[in-house]
Amino acid sequence: MTQGIKISRRTLAGATASAAFTCSLATMPDMARAAQERGDRISWQMCPRNCHDTCTLISHIRDGKIVRVTGDPSNPVTAGAPCVKGLTYPQYVYAKERVLHPLKRVGKKGEGKWKQITWQEAYAEIAGRLKSIIDNYGLETEIIAASVRNPIHVTDCALAGADIATVPYNVIVQMTKHPLTDAGIEKFQKDYKAVFGE
Repeated sequence: MTQGIKISRRTLAGATASAAFTCSLATMPDMARAAQERGDRISWQMCPRNCHDTCTLISHIRDGKIVRVTGDPSNPVTAGAPCVKGLTYPQYVYAKERVLHPLKRVGKKGEGKWKQITWQEAYAEIAGRLKSIIDNYGLETEIIAASVRNPIHVTDCALAGADIATVPYNVIVQMTKHPLTDAGIEKFQKDYKAVFGE
């Protein structure tokens, strides 16, 4: 008679992720070899565009130009599956509409009239406007910290001088559910009962 094996959803998910990660590591040399056979060179980058995952991306470069972007299968968070933003980097990098130089508006707002200026002129323009705002209104800044994923991040935010942090509920629970906290509360309750009774 066979006994049923009890596997929790968490155990199954963990085992699947571990297996996928191990398999993905095995595919890395194959990917490099395949790229070489096509005459491509591969280069690793990280995507900083508006999300928490910061995916590792692999750029396939031919004749000095990115021809394809794939996800890095060794990334434990994304396992080689970046979002559309990551996959469309070649279109983003080589788009005809991409602004490559500082531009200053010369017409009325909305007319679409611009002239190219140097980086030095752009920095001077921005710095001058910021100085004017600070001179007129003062500078009272509050730092807001985001992308908090664990209790250590909360401590880091405090040490960095953040005024506000967006802390997910599960991190707040982790901050209060530490084993030492639980042990301390249990000891306190036991001592309280010993002194004051039920």
